[in-house]
Amino acid sequence: MAIDLFGMVLSGAVSWGVGKILDVVITCDYCTEEFEEQIANVQENYLGCPNCYTEIVQYTNACDFTVDNDGRIGHISAKFLRSFSEGWDPIDDYEHYPDWLFFDAAMRAIAMQDKQIVLSGQISDYNSGIIYTSNDSICTAESFDTVWYDDLRIPLNWTDIPEEVRDYRIFAIDLFVKSRYGDILNTDRFLTQFEGWR
Repeated sequence: MAIDLFGMVLSGAVSWGVGKILDVVITCDYCTEEFEEQIANVQENYLGCPNCYTEIVQYTNACDFTVDNDGRIGHISAKFLRSFSEGWDPIDDYEHYPDWLFFDAAMRAIAMQDKQIVLSGQISDYNSGIIYTSNDSICTAESFDTVWYDDLRIPLNWTDIPEEVRDYRIFAIDLFVKSRYGDILNTDRFLTQFEGWR
């Protein structure tokens, strides 16, 4: 599974914050064409390359953690791995870890070398927002373009979910990628029901 990320460099001196409009020079992940664009900060942006017409949705959070001295903005994209056509099937190693569910994910970071990234997973009630279980782990980007694929698993404790709510209600499975200071860098979510899991 490929994760697409366009490179970005800020144009000139700017301040950043939630909702700020940023002038950036973007480099296409496919054809390496550079083009100028205005994007909104701390949100998803719909980007399209004028050369090869590649289109992606990319979450940008320009902050002290992600912007380097040259104005390059570091980006991260993370996604749960699942087959929508077959439904959701969490990895279950009941023999060795009877209390845990493991969800496979993939993540890519560019321009984040040597930075510690917090990966947080949680299960909550979709309608009420009550969080039943969560878990954090730390990853460090080892290179300018780092990809985690085969060994990225989000462990969540099954026994934290009360027996009485393991019914037909809708649960949200969330993945948050954060800086070590708590800045949200990316998210992914899917909805499911737990009836019949265990």
